[in-house]
Amino acid sequence: IKVAAGNFISAASINVDIGYTNAANYSNRAEFNIYAKDKGNFNIKYSPKFTIPGKGHINFTVENEKKTLGIVKDFNLTATAGDGNVEFELPEAGFYKLSVVSKFQSAVKLQITTNGNAFYKNTAFTHRYAEKYNADMSSFPGYFYVPQGLQRIYFSISNGYSNPGGFISAEKVSSEFNFKDNFGKTVYPVLASSQDSTLFFLEIPADQGATFWQISTMGQYLLCFANISNTLWYGKRKDCNTAFTVSFIKTGDECFTKLTAAGNTAVLRWQVDDAGAVLHYGNIKEIVLPATVSPNAIVTLFDTYLCSVTKKISDAPNYFQLKEFCATGAAVLPVVIADAVIYPNPSTGIFNIKTNAIGAVSEITIMDATGRILCVFKNTLQFNISKLAPAVYWYKLKKDGSYFTGKIFKK
Repeated sequence: IKVAAGNFISAASINVDIGYTNAANYSNRAEFNIYAKDKGNFNIKYSPKFTIPGKGHINFTVENEKKTLGIVKDFNLTATAGDGNVEFELPEAGFYKLSVVSKFQSAVKLQITTNGNAFYKNTAFTHRYAEKYNADMSSFPGYFYVPQGLQRIYFSISNGYSNPGGFISAEKVSSEFNFKDNFGKTVYPVLASSQDSTLFFLEIPADQGATFWQISTMGQYLLCFANISNTLWYGKRKDCNTAFTVSFIKTGDECFTKLTAAGNTAVLRWQVDDAGAVLHYGNIKEIVLPATVSPNAIVTLFDTYLCSVTKKISDAPNYFQLKEFCATGAAVLPVVIADAVIYPNPSTGIFNIKTNAIGAVSEITIMDATGRILCVFKNTLQFNISKLAPAVYWYKLKKDGSYFTGKIFKK
């Protein structure tokens, strides 16, 4: 089970419509595999539709896949049933299968609440005629696991020939399935050999093993992976918490840009692109850039799960003000204080300093948005900017040689 690996979490809910064939007596079957890491349950909210008057049948069965006749629950809807909800208990950790069988042109809309259980498909990928996700493609089981060390993912299309038309092209395969890598970027398939019109591959970048990729649309063709598992997961990528801050340190007469990764990520990788000159740093939380790096340099930080964040250095909040602080001799980087240290804020002009937030303050500097100094107050716990126009201003507090900054709002 690879759910916990590679920047991926299981779906919290699944919305799917179970359809039917036009033949009156034919049945349709939809199956959902389940991995329960412990005993628990999941819920299904259902909304059935019966087309043939007086007839209709929908059956829900949950069984333990590792036990003979391991039926956990059998639940039926008939033509008189309306909307409702059913709960399925999973008595122990293990592998289960939910089957939904409809007959007599019966259809049903399902909202499955997984309650932490991992739902997946253990089959070759195909357009699911009985299962429709068009109303909520985020419920679509399109994620597949890419192991570490592979250079290519091979797959075959078994029904890709038509007459006329010939064999399906790589471009057609791409439009039918729209493969996306770990960063959500489209990956285009390539025909593996001119001697085999059914075998294709996807190139895997060196830094994208042990993660999840995605098939993001429902193709009309039968796709079977050749060198990876055909297990397809209901879920989504983890939200990326990757972030970094920009600050400055002064050594001698020069100010250097320092980048600091947020959080406690174990593995980090930095890339700094400054007008085509690219710098790389690995497995380090803080980096100090050369003094020659420009404000327009583009920084990308990758974390353990291949999440990434990219931004221009000068887009960092207060970049130019912080740089000016450094150039004018501030020994320690001005830090934006999360705790409220000035009150009331906003004010019509008189502001007070909360001493228990940062302690004694020896100097207060008030600046406009461009960093221009407007007022300086020394050795006081109160200051008055009533003469300034209503606006947002920056303050810089000096305490024991360190500087702290924040915003104040003059009404």
